[in-house]
Order: sequence, then structure tokens, then C-alpha cells
Amino acid sequence: MNNLTGLNNIGNTCYMNSALQIIFNCPVLSYIFIQNDFENEMLDNYKKTLQLYEDNHTSSFSPTLIKSTVAKYNKIFAGCSQEDSHEFIVELLTLLDDSLKNEFQKKKITVKSIPISDLIPILFDCEYTNIMKCNICNNISTIQNEKTRTLTLDIPKNDFIVSLNDCYNHYCQVEQLSVGNEWICPVCEKKVNAYKKIIITKFPKYLIIILKRYSCHNLRSSKISDEVDVPFVWNVENNTYMLRGVINHLNGVIHNPNGGHYVSYINNSNKWYQYNDSHVLEVADNSIKNIVNTSYILYYTKK
Repeated sequence: MNNLTGLNNIGNTCYMNSALQIIFNCPVLSYIFIQNDFENEMLDNYKKTLQLYEDNHTSSFSPTLIKSTVAKYNKIFAGCSQEDSHEFIVELLTLLDDSLKNEFQKKKITVKSIPISDLIPILFDCEYTNIMKCNICNNISTIQNEKTRTLTLDIPKNDFIVSLNDCYNHYCQVEQLSVGNEWICPVCEKKVNAYKKIIITKFPKYLIIILKRYSCHNLRSSKISDEVDVPFVWNVENNTYMLRGVINHLNGVIHNPNGGHYVSYINNSNKWYQYNDSHVLEVADNSIKNIVNTSYILYYTKK
């Protein structure tokens, strides 16, 4: 897909437009929607919106149909207030997942022998294992087959620019659980201090990473503007990923109703483009690295 279609802002919807640019540019997902017909309202309306997006005869259109459909299931997206791109991505993928499961019960659609009910988890979900160790009895418990649809990484503090690997290693490091965050040990049968380690056991086709660019202190949110060295090719746990898109949050504070502006950047045919609502512009090669390093959401596709 090499699409340069913009999305009109229909009332503080830059958060939604940026999120849709990412999801519309997941080729496998888009191909499956274009090639099939659906009875489910959510799926049918998503397909209609995607078809408008792929119509090369228009430079931009208003994604009113998908907004009203998502808002029908989650009222937070019903009004004209500024919301969060991350939250919209999660909500949209959850609705598509639930709807595909319902559709499969009726029509038994498969893609290369894979039921469409498994499509979203296969394409987007990370699977991970939690390893827990009790500080009292030293019991080690393994909690397997946990899933997350987006990988949310803290940005560790450092005197120098941190890398995406630094963020990932920080996520996977051993964490001590203590007062206020204890673990219920199955052997001690009570809350205890413990150690926790996360191991990702399965990486998806499309990996969406959220860099936590906000902090909350004394009920006040602040934005973390530190650069992160984000690679265009990322090798992680024997997987190779290509950076296909990012979302940047400009000005303001994330999770603030009046908080700034969301813009997405997508790599199409080895050229980077800025998708700023209805406006689509090519980005100079010497500018994209700084944009990527200050991004909020990363979209990688497995090679």
C-alpha cells in the first residue's frame, strides 16, 4: 500500500487521524478487509472507511463513519474533546478483534487456514511470561501466556541519549515489588515482597510501541521530551523489525484535554511522509531521524 490520502479533522480528531494512518498502513490487515464482505456493523464500517482511504481520486476525506462507530461502543470518543492516539489504537483493535470473533461464528471466514477470529492477536499481540520470586520462601512462580496489544516502555533517565534497546532492557529488568505493590505468594498464601521479571515469548507481525512521554506528580502531568535513539531497523530477541511509522505529540501534555496536536509519519516506498490531518507532505531525509527520536508511538513491521 502506497497511499498518500489525508484525513480531515472533524473536531479535535488529530489523535484519531494519526492512529488510523498507522492501522490503515498494516498491509495484511487492510488486504483481508478489502477482500472480504462482513455482516458485522463495526467491520463493514471499517471496510467502507478503508475503501475511501484507498481511493486515489481524493486527497483527503472525513472519517466520520469510523468515529461514530467507535463512539457507539466507547462514549469517550463521542465528543469533540482531544483524546489520546494510543487509547484510540487499543480501542479500535479491541473492537475489530471482538467483531471478527463474532463474524467467524456466523461465516467461518479463514485466511490461509487461519480463522479471522485469530487475526488481530496474531498480527498485533505480544505474548509474555511473568516470573515471580517470593522474598520469604523463595518460591518461584511462572505465569505464562499473558498478552499485550501494545508494548509500553518507560524512558529511563540517563545523562546521555538513551536507545530503544535501553528502554526495552529497562522493561525486562528485574523489578522489586514492595509496600503497596506486593504479590500474593501461592505458598505463603499472603501478600509478600517479591521480585518480578518479564520475558516476551512471542513477537507479533506488527509491533506497536508506546514510549511513556508523560509523568504524573502531585496530580500534575508533565511531558517527557527526552530523545530516544530509535533505529530504522531494530533487532530484538532474534526478530528483525523495520520502522514503518511513528506518531508524534506536538506541544501540550499527553492526556490533557487541550494537550497539543498529533501528527503521524509513514514510510511509503522508502520515502517518509508527514500526515498532518488532511495535509500530506514528503519529509526530507535529513529531518526524519530527529522526528523519529522524539516520537510517542512507534510502528514496526517484522521483516
